[in-house]
Amino acid sequence: KERGYKIVYDGERWREGIEDIMETADYFIPTAGFLDEKELGGEGLSWAERMMKLKEQVKGSLIVTAGDQGAYFFIESRLFQVPPPPLTAVDTIGAGDNFHAAFALALSRGFDLPRAVRFSVAVASLSCRDYGGRQGIPQWQEAVQTAACLACIPV
Repeated sequence: KERGYKIVYDGERWREGIEDIMETADYFIPTAGFLDEKELGGEGLSWAERMMKLKEQVKGSLIVTAGDQGAYFFIESRLFQVPPPPLTAVDTIGAGDNFHAAFALALSRGFDLPRAVRFSVAVASLSCRDYGGRQGIPQWQEAVQTAACLACIPV
């Protein structure tokens, strides 16, 4: 971090020391299931309230991947959703990994947060159209074109 590198963290579950990661990461990207972790203290809260509670603990940007719902992210205190493109999913193996790889690539190409999330949702979604997580990964142009068609919807 001292050298100017951005830290992107893929959070699947609560782990010892994760509070330090939430404070350090530039981009904290858990799955929607992370919001159900008892350590988060969100019992009895709505999904949106749990998102806000987590956002309060994350120093950098919070993006939550949500499977067939796409992804959610904040710009300041405003929550947005990027729904996935319409397609028939054949296999979701690797979709999360493809999202994170696409997100890191998007950052390296200078994409702003909304464009990076749209691009990542496009790549992850398109990767589900074939078996195994790799066969369906789109080429650059297809990913960019698909991402350009995706919306960022205020929630």
